[in-house]
Parts: sequence; structure tokens; C-alpha cells
Amino acid sequence: MIEYGAKLTASLQIEFVRASQVSPDIQKIIDQLDQLAFAGQDAEKDTNEWASSDWMVLGRVDGEIVTQLGLLKHEIHVGVVPVLVGGIGGVATHPVWQRRGLSSALMRAAAQFMQTKLNVLFGLLVCANETQPFYARLGWKTVAAELWFTENEKRRPMQTAVMILALSNHEWPEGEINLCGLPW
Repeated sequence: MIEYGAKLTASLQIEFVRASQVSPDIQKIIDQLDQLAFAGQDAEKDTNEWASSDWMVLGRVDGEIVTQLGLLKHEIHVGVVPVLVGGIGGVATHPVWQRRGLSSALMRAAAQFMQTKLNVLFGLLVCANETQPFYARLGWKTVAAELWFTENEKRRPMQTAVMILALSNHEWPEGEINLCGLPW
């Protein structure tokens, strides 16, 4: 568990839990947090099926889960180059706890985990255009490339911002991005 205290009245404890080991009670809390955090977004427009996370990164204040994100390790293709990435998805903070640096602390911890435990060269996330500045402040870069995913054996484009985080000194390859599966 990692503890962060910046911008908080209480410390943030961060834990990495294999998604397969998340209890039904914790999953219910995660689902409720997602609903609260994404309440303003139109769920009817989101008809995509999403990839399952390998890990859940949970942030607790005084024992209560107030922020979370999903993390997976996945091989994608950029142009013709296979690239092993750490995928970030479902970054959510309870509205009462937003704008206090909690998601930033979670994202930094996830970046360190991707680099040291998952041994990937890049992090990759998709996000709404309005959240790009948040991720950019954490070192994520928007890549100008097409994004494709596969759902029900059909290759489909995804119209969203795609951002990467370099976790090594390797250069991001040129070309369209194929997630080689579902988006996250």
C-alpha cells in the first residue's frame, strides 16, 4: 500500500488488487463510484463493450474507497509494430473528493506499477477531449493516430482522444493503433 498526503486532510492509501480477487462487496462499491463519477455522461450513447481489467487500483481515505481505476496489460499493434502497453481505464473519483489530487496520485502510482511490475514501455488510455488537460499535466501525450478495436469479430473505429505515457526511452511507433481486442 502506498500513502499520499498532499492536498488532503487525511492520507490516501493506494492498493493494487487483482481484478479476479475483488470481492462482490468491493465490486459493488466500485460500480457505485463509477455511476457517481460519470453521472453527467450519457450512458445511452456508450454501446461499446469494454475489456476487463487485470488490476483495480483503489484509493481509500479513512478506509473508504473514494477513487479508483482499472489497469490491464495488453499487446496492441501500432502500424505493424506489436507494442505491450499498460492500459488505464475507468478513472473515477467520488464527486465529494474531486479536485484534491486523488486521481493524480492514483495515476502516478499506476504509472510506477506499469513500469516496474508490468514491465511495459508505454501506458495507453482513451478519454474525452475535455479530460485531456488533466492527463497531459501528468505527462501523458495525445497521439495523432487512428484507433481501432475488435468487437464481435468486427474491426471498428473509435472516435476518442488517445493518450500515451512513455515509461522508457523508446519512441512511440508511427501508424494507426489497433487495440487487438476491446477498448478499455
